Amino acid sequence: KRSGTRCTAKNLRELKNGQGVTIDGNLMENAWAGFQFGYAVLFTPKNQNGSAPWTAVRDITFTNNIVRHVAGGISISGRDYQRTSELARNIKIENNLFQDVSGEYGSDMGGFLLFAGGPANITVNHNTILHTRNILDVDRDTSAGFVYTNNLSRHNRYGIKGDGRAVGIDTLQTVFPGYVFRGNALAGGPSGSYPAGNFFPSEAEFAASFVSPSTGNYALAIQGFTTYLNSS
Repeated sequence: KRSGTRCTAKNLRELKNGQGVTIDGNLMENAWAGFQFGYAVLFTPKNQNGSAPWTAVRDITFTNNIVRHVAGGISISGRDYQRTSELARNIKIENNLFQDVSGEYGSDMGGFLLFAGGPANITVNHNTILHTRNILDVDRDTSAGFVYTNNLSRHNRYGIKGDGRAVGIDTLQTVFPGYVFRGNALAGGPSGSYPAGNFFPSEAEFAASFVSPSTGNYALAIQGFTTYLNSS
C-alpha cells in the first residue's frame, strides 16, 4: 500500500510490564510488518535483563479505541519466552473498532488476535472488526478464562484456529477450558463448526450492514442486524 522508500515500523502500543492500565478512547493507525510483525498492540511480559522475574502484564483495559490501517490487531503473550515472568492475565478488549486490518501491510498478516503462551482471563466483547485473515490464531498452550462475546467480523478462511486443531469448537474445547463464546456474528463462517448462540450472516449482509463506512460511520444500518451484537 505504500510507495517510495520503505520505512521500518514497530508496533503502536506495547505493554511489557504493567498492572491496572487503561487504554481508552484513542486513534491508533498505520503499523506494518517491518522491524516487527505488524501487530498494532502487544501485551507481552518482558523481563528483558533477567533481573525482574516479577514482570507482569495484568488487569488491563483496552476500550473505545479505533485501530486502523495495520497488519495485525492485538498480540497477547502469556509469558516472556526467554526469561522468567508472571503470567499475563485479566485483559479486557471491549467496544473497539478495528478497521483495515489487512495482509496488504505485511505478508501473511491481517489477523485480529494472536495468543501465545497461555494468557489467562482474556475478555473480548462488543468489537467491530474489519480484517482479511483469521479472527484468532493460538498456539497449543491452554488459555483459561477466555470470553469472546458480541463481536462482529468476517470469519474469513479459518476464523478461530489453534495450532494443529480444527476450526471453531475443536480449538475452543482444546485450548480454552471453560470458554464462553456466544452472541458473535461471523460473516460467511461455517455455523456447524461453532457453538450455538452465534450468528452467520452472509458476506453481502455484512458488507451492507454499516451506515457509512466511507465517512467512518460503522454504526449498524440494517434493522434487526443489531441482534447480532445484543444491542438496539
